[in-house]
Amino acid sequence: MHNRFTQTGRWATAAPDSEPLENRRRVIILGGGFGGVNCARTLSRELKPGEAEVVLFSRENHLVFSPLLAEAVGASINPLDIVVPLRQLLPRVFCRTEEVRAIDFARSEIEYETADHERCRMAYDQLVIACGNTANLQATPGMAEHGFALKNIDDALALRCHILERMERAEVCADPGRRRRHLTFVVVGGGFSGVEVAGDVNDLVRSSARYFKNFVAKDISVRLVHSGSQLLPEINRDLREFARKKLEHAGIQVTLGARVRSALREGVALEGGQFIEADTIVCTAGSAPARVLEHLAVAREKGRLATRPDMRLRDWSKVWAIGDSALILNQFDQRLSPPTGQFAERQGAQCARNIVRVLRDQPTRPFHFKPFGTLCSIGGHSAVAELFGLSMAGFLAWFVWRGVYLFKLPTWLQRLQVGFDWALLLLFPRDLSHLRHPAKACRTCCVQGRARGGCTCSFFAACKRFQQATLASAEPALF
Repeated sequence: MHNRFTQTGRWATAAPDSEPLENRRRVIILGGGFGGVNCARTLSRELKPGEAEVVLFSRENHLVFSPLLAEAVGASINPLDIVVPLRQLLPRVFCRTEEVRAIDFARSEIEYETADHERCRMAYDQLVIACGNTANLQATPGMAEHGFALKNIDDALALRCHILERMERAEVCADPGRRRRHLTFVVVGGGFSGVEVAGDVNDLVRSSARYFKNFVAKDISVRLVHSGSQLLPEINRDLREFARKKLEHAGIQVTLGARVRSALREGVALEGGQFIEADTIVCTAGSAPARVLEHLAVAREKGRLATRPDMRLRDWSKVWAIGDSALILNQFDQRLSPPTGQFAERQGAQCARNIVRVLRDQPTRPFHFKPFGTLCSIGGHSAVAELFGLSMAGFLAWFVWRGVYLFKLPTWLQRLQVGFDWALLLLFPRDLSHLRHPAKACRTCCVQGRARGGCTCSFFAACKRFQQATLASAEPALF
């Protein structure tokens, strides 16, 4: 016998093989990203009323449209326009904001922590792991304390606030060396995220320099550091070269074949001995699995959960894995699925349909998806794109990029809001409002386990998550 928690909040007892309460089976989804949300939406459409209960666990009560995070950093759009509340997006799904701490495969239960720090269990008939990956700043010494990640809306808000704060400090700084450090922005990683954030940061700071008296656009330095020999390795060589030249023409200094050895408060040290003085370091390289997946006793390949062709875990027939944390073979081309939102969405939908087939005793189908292509904005109303076998670069690719992502936003309200923001940006300058915040403990203080008064760093938005990630076995957060 084991406990089963019902939607009404009551505990009940059921035999492991007996029919669930109210004759309804339960599907639990872990993660509120593209894969998890699309899985929940598809289940809501495909399941008959009362056929199964769908429960989604996500620490945040909203979905972030992550492809536009760089636009939020660059003040091209309102950050709140790229988030949508899960409860409004998934009205037929039981959304819970507790954090899942463990999975008991043998008993078909998950363990989660309530807001009162109590540990509770919930049984499932089918479980979908769609937790995705988290930013891993620990791989480079000092990066967790002095660098910014860009994984969610809090990261984007913190980074945008920090950039504007550096510009304000440069405006009143009398020391030329210190002012130069305030106006130097380093982005680590030459993939899609790194290139897009470098382009948007460059557009923001250079287009806004005319509103300041103590420096001009030529005093600003944006550096893009990549350990590989080419930017954007996912696209063809001609587009990679176009992107590099376009970034350099816009004033971004691209450094290839350089690995960051350490990050300090004063800047970043490269392995070749070069040191770049900078107050702003953005790290888009490196990721790690969600905490709940770290100690799971399941088969893995290349650091990801190994799955069957239909996306079930190899070891457990009632557990499915999709998104960045899963290793899924695409039957379309017999290649492994890349960790992108495009694939996560399709995996979520096809996983949901497979779950419905299992609940109705029908055979499942393998994951099969023909990708549309890749898109990357590089700033300055320019982009590179490969769509349906066609290569595009420049303004046309940028126009297509905006159109594709505009209509991929989950709701019409978001599409109207983002479209309105983009239209206004053609006529008016970017918003330079810098909202001051109360003094918070910085990341270094969190690592040391104490808060220091008077800290004015801009890590306030990401600080709690950082403490939870690095002090998993310590006391609750200080704030």
